[in-house]
Amino acid sequence: MASTYLSRTPGSAGNRKTFTYSGWIKRSTISSSASLFSAYTDDPNRLRIAFNGSDKLIVFGKDGGTTNINLTSTQVFRDASAWYHIVVTFDTTQATESNRIKAYVNGEQVTSFTTATYPSQDYDTFINNTTGHYIGQRGDSTEYFDGYMADIHFTDGTAYAPTTFGETDTTGVWVPIVAPSVTYGTNGFYLKFANSGAMGTDSSGNSNTFSVGAGTVRQVPDTPTNVFPTLNPLVFPLGGDPKPNLSEGNLRSTPATNGNHTTAATQFIPEGSGKWYVESVLTYVSSQSGGLTIQDPENIQGSTNSYSGQYSVFWQASGTDYFGTRQGGGSIINQTDTTINVGDIFQIAYDSTNGKVWFGRNNTWITGNPSTDTTPTYSSITGDKVFTTTGYRVSSGSSYTAQQVNFGQDSSFSGSKTAQNNADANGKGDFYYAPPTGFLALCTDNLSSALTIPVNKGADNFNPIIYTGTGSTQSMTGVGFQPDWVWIKKRNSAAYHQLFDSVRGATKALFTNYTGPEAVDSGNLQSFTADGFTADGFGGTNGNGDTYVAWNWKAGTSAPSNTYAVKVVSDSGNKYRFDDFGTSAITLELQEGGTFTFDQSDSSNAGHPIRFSTTSDGTHGGGSEYTTGVTTNGTAGQAGAYTRITVAASAPTLYYYCSVHSGMGGQANTGSLFGFTNVKGSVQCVTSPNTTAGFSIVNVPTTGSVLTAGHGLSKAPSMIIFKSRDKDDYWPVYHASIGATKFLVLNTTADAATGSTLFNDTAPSSTVFTMGTQNAFNNANQETIAYCFAELEGYSKMSSYTGNGNADGPFVYTGFKPAFVYLKKLGVNHHVLYDDTRDTYNPAEKYIRTNTNDAESTSQPIDFLSNGFKLRHTDDAINASGGAYIYMAIAENPFVTSTGKPVTAR
Repeated sequence: MASTYLSRTPGSAGNRKTFTYSGWIKRSTISSSASLFSAYTDDPNRLRIAFNGSDKLIVFGKDGGTTNINLTSTQVFRDASAWYHIVVTFDTTQATESNRIKAYVNGEQVTSFTTATYPSQDYDTFINNTTGHYIGQRGDSTEYFDGYMADIHFTDGTAYAPTTFGETDTTGVWVPIVAPSVTYGTNGFYLKFANSGAMGTDSSGNSNTFSVGAGTVRQVPDTPTNVFPTLNPLVFPLGGDPKPNLSEGNLRSTPATNGNHTTAATQFIPEGSGKWYVESVLTYVSSQSGGLTIQDPENIQGSTNSYSGQYSVFWQASGTDYFGTRQGGGSIINQTDTTINVGDIFQIAYDSTNGKVWFGRNNTWITGNPSTDTTPTYSSITGDKVFTTTGYRVSSGSSYTAQQVNFGQDSSFSGSKTAQNNADANGKGDFYYAPPTGFLALCTDNLSSALTIPVNKGADNFNPIIYTGTGSTQSMTGVGFQPDWVWIKKRNSAAYHQLFDSVRGATKALFTNYTGPEAVDSGNLQSFTADGFTADGFGGTNGNGDTYVAWNWKAGTSAPSNTYAVKVVSDSGNKYRFDDFGTSAITLELQEGGTFTFDQSDSSNAGHPIRFSTTSDGTHGGGSEYTTGVTTNGTAGQAGAYTRITVAASAPTLYYYCSVHSGMGGQANTGSLFGFTNVKGSVQCVTSPNTTAGFSIVNVPTTGSVLTAGHGLSKAPSMIIFKSRDKDDYWPVYHASIGATKFLVLNTTADAATGSTLFNDTAPSSTVFTMGTQNAFNNANQETIAYCFAELEGYSKMSSYTGNGNADGPFVYTGFKPAFVYLKKLGVNHHVLYDDTRDTYNPAEKYIRTNTNDAESTSQPIDFLSNGFKLRHTDDAINASGGAYIYMAIAENPFVTSTGKPVTAR
């Protein structure tokens, strides 16, 4: 917490040349100098590890007034939701100056510095000298660290690698090692912060205990392995009002100036995720109003106040005091006239699964009882929500309300109440009042248990790579899987975007900045490989000395599966029909390695068991039954009956037939391309879906009439990119945030346009999307490719935000650390792409426009954060004041499984 620190003065000097600092920290105050560890004699003689006022990691030292150590990182660290693991090693005995000090964040070495001054060889630092050593301030009562710390190790005499203290888990996330094997040396120490009443206790065995300085150091359950929400300093209040003053580890909110001050939590509540509980205590009341709220995430910031989707326990302390509840910006209901006092505790119990909320004050529930599920204050609540606090301050400055929220990490309310230490149902929380039965603290442990996150490691399904071309055949590796969609763009000079997919074939290219039809040229891409792709020497993908980025998506390459509901119909004789598709005995595409089940439970199948052969009409055509990978179950026409085939590698062309009657079946192609037949819509498509990651590639035979096509995702896509393979015309884009009555064009700067001929004013369903009669992508006897993205909790997000025209731009919550972000203004401007491979640290400055062949640019930065992204520039393309924007983001890791830690050194 601010103005709090730990101090110790060693009784004797240790090794002043070689040592290691390792600590986990979670910042509260951003853009303010904050010291992590320092040794201080006086201003001319000191050394510290800190963040400067620009959020950069620094190692800074003076000796006799001369600055002899000054390392300032290029990257910034301004994620208030994440735990960072900071390791700094000193070994001034090294001959190479860059080896004398090394800094690491989350296991990765910091190698880019705006300033880099190293000490002379064999220099004796002030650390480990008999001078004051401080944790949480510089040593002269400045640069206090406001936030959270855990597992601080200091080793006297040994420079350890970060892998001594942390490791990468199976999901690719950097996590603490519980008991690192180290030699602490004379002045070494280990602060667990797990000793009640003596928070500076040394657990190394050395008894090098620190004393608590001003204020109070408190133990809370917010740790690198179980992250609790705080109030988010990156979010602006609604209506453009100034940010409130946050303190007490971003748990206390005090209005800074006149106006409304709504502050949102750093973690959101996904719809259907269970039951959640939160408390808030009034810390100051003076003739104004305030509230504790759940609210729609999209409405937590913006240029105008929006109370849509908001449910509040609301109080007024002007004239006649009262409290009650309200929905949206409506009137107060359940109103009780009573004195509002400092120390009053307000409560929310929210059942996100059943859409119910209850409000309480001082453990008296306003209506109903959340423990027994009776008479909720409000019900039928839908959508994701976020806890917020609201306070109001008038221009006089002295009339306002302030409050401190408790998400379960601190029931003491910073001394305004004596801690009660009531745990939630999972034993994770620390509440003043016992939570209602079954209600939990909103923390990553509880959220990860409540949610089914389909993807724990985003790089298993989407992964960008960068490479340098050679001008001759080259295999690009490092993708981590065999990609199905590869989007390549030259970075260092102008060139067309090159898009390839496994459904059309590796040598067939499309270009997002060009309206032309599909081009076939093996000089671009030759093949997809197990860990990437192979390109020839063409300048668009592999020019000698040119630099490239390739965005790689996994669709249905690995072991796809599908079930076809089979019926037998009379169609010039008995024929098989699949999924009630309007045509009988169709030719199927069955991908090698895929498993396809033909469900014959319908009674029309009685007496007509499906079998396979390498000969048309099987045994009726003089052939024999094909049994490789084939299993059968039950009796055709009865419940549970099926024939199932797992298509072998290099399987021949097959034919499905009735083993009893001739003339019923058709052909089944294998291995020609990736994907399989989907007949859920009005046309017979080839679909390659990855339902785990919510991405599919669909090849649609177009008719010129309104049609529906099956996407294979079992969930409605929120974004679809279309391109005719045969026609010279534009790239239509569907995005759920603008709906099916409008569309965007990927290859131009055009604003969203209205047009019923694009999607027939029909949003995608869980099985199909609709294509209208627009001839840009729906012409008779042609084909269109569709790239479909369904939003999945913790992995992908397609939504919108409103710009504020400020370099301290909007914070956009996604629920994960993005690996890829696409942005488009709903106005005339470019489509913009960012990723975390071209920029491995914040700010992420490198962007590419989909609608031009321009080289990569760096003029409009954003921050990639552990739970979303934040705009850091005023450029009209990403953050005009009042501008409306849509986006798509894809995860590196979900927030709840990465426990809030950035996976790379951001």
